[in-house]
Amino acid sequence: MITNLKNHNTLGVDSICDGLHSFSSVETLETLIDTLNRPISEFKVIGGGSNVILAPRIEKVFLQSSDQSIRLIDEHSDKVWIEVGAGVNWHQFVLHCAQQHWHGLENLALIPGSVGASPVQNIGAYGVEVCEKIHSVNIYDMSKRCQQTLPADACQFSYRNSIFKTPAARNWVITSVIFELDRQFSPVLRYGPLCQLDTSTLDANMLIDQVVDIRSAKLPDPRVLGNVGSFFHNPIVSTSQCIELQSKHPTLPHYRVDDQHDKLAAGWLIDQAGWRGYRENGVGVHSEQALVLVNYDATSCDAILALSQRIVADIQEKYGILLHREPEYVA
Repeated sequence: MITNLKNHNTLGVDSICDGLHSFSSVETLETLIDTLNRPISEFKVIGGGSNVILAPRIEKVFLQSSDQSIRLIDEHSDKVWIEVGAGVNWHQFVLHCAQQHWHGLENLALIPGSVGASPVQNIGAYGVEVCEKIHSVNIYDMSKRCQQTLPADACQFSYRNSIFKTPAARNWVITSVIFELDRQFSPVLRYGPLCQLDTSTLDANMLIDQVVDIRSAKLPDPRVLGNVGSFFHNPIVSTSQCIELQSKHPTLPHYRVDDQHDKLAAGWLIDQAGWRGYRENGVGVHSEQALVLVNYDATSCDAILALSQRIVADIQEKYGILLHREPEYVA
């Protein structure tokens, strides 16, 4: 059944595919695969559509989890282990954890998307990455027709990356994620505005409220203005290259990764290059956060891709830094 995915991607562009089907369990997923009778290569999994750029025509069938389960599977005096269905809304899960006094995800509030997508991108914000709280990931291998559990150390997590982005995972469907969370609230307050919070009175809900306020002030709501969040990765460069750039640009923000590498702020580079607030062909660079490209009224992804390529070329010319796109392009 031909389907337009416009309402299933936060960029809000038209994208015609060969169908969109939801599954609530491994059993219903297997039935779908059998019923549709397509080559495995013609299936594509989509979560909340918040980190994808969809081509105008995609000759694939999309699969989407509708599993909304949240299950306590084990607990100790200081830890809990929670299995969460891939279809659960991420922000709602963060709020639920706070209500249950399961801690560690507060800094990741208001990140759009689903729980099933969180390990793929290794989502992170304000000093916390989701991999720090993932115990394991349950997958279904469509080609082998079997279930498998990957422990966190097998997921190859790194900055905004994981094994789920590699060719090895092209036939996998994430069905649920198991989180290891803390009973004791121990806030991570390394990020600038959070450093000023009073830890003597701070609780999980207050921290979530602060994170939501910060994100809302800087980032556009995709329900109002189409976007996929951060469009580019923050580039990681050698420390020597960072020092050289600092000599030319003293206010350049940078964060030490290890003894030999530093992370730069892609948004700062784009802003300093004069792109913030730029607009053309129905798309543009957000006026408050240059790392976010927005869709004002474009109907396809072509304009946003063209603008991003111009920005990449300009940043490389001005700073010698090659930016890489964060959202996946599905063609």
